[in-house]
Amino acid sequence: MGALGVVPKDAEIAVADVDSGSSEATMAGPKVKLKKGGGGEGTPPIDPAVANAQTADAMIQAVLATDRTAEEVALAKEHEQAQLRQRWSIGALVTLVLVVGAGAAGSYVVLGDEVMREQWALFWEGKLKEEADKKCQADCERKQKEDLATMNRYGEINLFYSPRDAKVKVTKVIYKETIPEFMERYERGGEDKRQPGGEEPLKQVEEVMGKLKGNSYFENLPLHDLGVLERSEDNTTVFTYEYKVEITHTDEQGKNDYKPRSYLLHSQFSYHPPPAGWTPLRFQEVAGNQFVAPFNGCNLIPEPTVFKCMYAETMYKVKCEVERARKAAKDLAKEEKKEWKDWTPEEEATFRANSLMETSGVAPEEWQQRVDELKGYTQVPEAWTQAQEIPEKCECDAEVEIKSPDGSKETKTGLDACDLWKGPPDPSKPPKDPKNLGGYCKSWKKPL
Repeated sequence: MGALGVVPKDAEIAVADVDSGSSEATMAGPKVKLKKGGGGEGTPPIDPAVANAQTADAMIQAVLATDRTAEEVALAKEHEQAQLRQRWSIGALVTLVLVVGAGAAGSYVVLGDEVMREQWALFWEGKLKEEADKKCQADCERKQKEDLATMNRYGEINLFYSPRDAKVKVTKVIYKETIPEFMERYERGGEDKRQPGGEEPLKQVEEVMGKLKGNSYFENLPLHDLGVLERSEDNTTVFTYEYKVEITHTDEQGKNDYKPRSYLLHSQFSYHPPPAGWTPLRFQEVAGNQFVAPFNGCNLIPEPTVFKCMYAETMYKVKCEVERARKAAKDLAKEEKKEWKDWTPEEEATFRANSLMETSGVAPEEWQQRVDELKGYTQVPEAWTQAQEIPEKCECDAEVEIKSPDGSKETKTGLDACDLWKGPPDPSKPPKDPKNLGGYCKSWKKPL
């Protein structure tokens, strides 16, 4: 094949005369037809320069198309296919790198995450949907269980105590935790992660106590709608409550004349061991998420100076009860004309013990504890002697008539007629004599 763009010497070229009537030009090899412009009216004449350029281009293309040997065509095709294979190889390599890299990254993510690794395994086993359904059902059951366990709950307690004019203070102790922490602690016995939420006085008790004036008192003090457990409005936090109940009594000078009693009220949802000396109380579920705390009453223990007069009055009443019972039995024997036989020491001791428990309203063991404390009360050593002297010297059938400054008369009987009890000072003795302050229990007030 000759050089590109050079016509071989032996090529035959014929160019038609543009002015002749022929419309074709021929040359050796494939014929190239050059159409002459139409001779109709309105058709512009053919430019000779343009026609010659078109003819030369056609000749070159004909040479390129016809002058290549079969070997050269095969080499060209092989070269073209090699280039194509190279382009495909590079693209495939890039694609392979991307696929392998993505696969490695995906494997790292999947294998590094326990949940994704589990889901990938379930996917290949064909159990992904089944497992998803199970998980959905388990989540629903868990949520329902949480809702039931953290429902708002409230309770009540009825406080009654002696003396009835005692003061009561109730403090609400707040604890908080998340719902998962509550379920872990309460349902599964897990670690207690509650955080203190502060303390606040119970307003309903403060309002009631503020109404007490003078010698007024309440028969009892019922407390309702006490929070036991409450859930926050955003369903994230659980609040559990305990209550400190403190009952006190003071004299006119503001000094405790009875030993205070303290209780810690808790529930199954919230428990802390009470401080030393405190008595635990517990809410018990009755129905409909309502709770009641049983309370057996509170008898405040008097201080020795107060118990001195309580002891004297009680033992005086027991003595008089024994005397009346003995006299009644003797009169009955006389009426029936029977021989009177006095009680044996054992019979009298039994009668006294029963009368003492009925009159004092205190169990024998607790009564004896108070007596022992009075005997050892060193701040007023004479207190025990005075407590014994009153029932021994005061007569059961005593009766006195007292004139008041306005001339009226008042009759006092029994213990009130005894000067050792609440009598006035002896006018024959110095008024400031410590031993002449009147009755031993002149300033004592019987508990309400």
